[in-house]
Amino acid sequence: MGIRKLGYLGLNVTDVEAWTHLLGQTLGIGVTTAKYGTDEIALAELDVFQYRLALYPAAEDSPREFGWIVDTPSILERLTRKLSDAGFTVEDGTAEERGLRGATHLRWFTDPVGYRVELAVGETKVRTGVARPDGTPGATGLGHFVLASPKLAELRKLYESVLEFRLTDYRNPGLFFFRCNPTHHSIALGSAETAGLHHLEFEYA
Repeated sequence: MGIRKLGYLGLNVTDVEAWTHLLGQTLGIGVTTAKYGTDEIALAELDVFQYRLALYPAAEDSPREFGWIVDTPSILERLTRKLSDAGFTVEDGTAEERGLRGATHLRWFTDPVGYRVELAVGETKVRTGVARPDGTPGATGLGHFVLASPKLAELRKLYESVLEFRLTDYRNPGLFFFRCNPTHHSIALGSAETAGLHHLEFEYA
């Protein structure tokens, strides 16, 4: 299998302060800030790596990018060829994007819904332990997300046939769970009239 795990998500959010309060004070997740272009973005620290969730200030709430980790440049090249053969245009990430993700290689494409999907090689460890607000337990990792869309068939073809995810389970009508490692699922795809992120799961001990 080419993709090893869900690496990170980026969200456009209208109220970064409310999100950071939820993450830090309610969920016990450490939050730092970083410059990205002219914006200051918030980064949720779920483990020892760079970040798992990035929050970008925006006029509308929406998914910004879904990031998947692959182990080697050769796997990245193979998946790039499969995506190109399937009709997707694959672009290289910028140096600023690689630096923010902590990746040595980064490529991206747009999925059938219009969302940016990234494939990254490399994860940078930036701490020996996770900083947590006092008195809170904190999360232990990023689990999965559920993407709802009217283009369920196209998304299933992308993740199953091109990105090599495996179907683990399904619920009628129109909800399918996919894995890229032994975890039950890293992404689920659901049918909906309007595209959007249904939910995002953080793991706790």
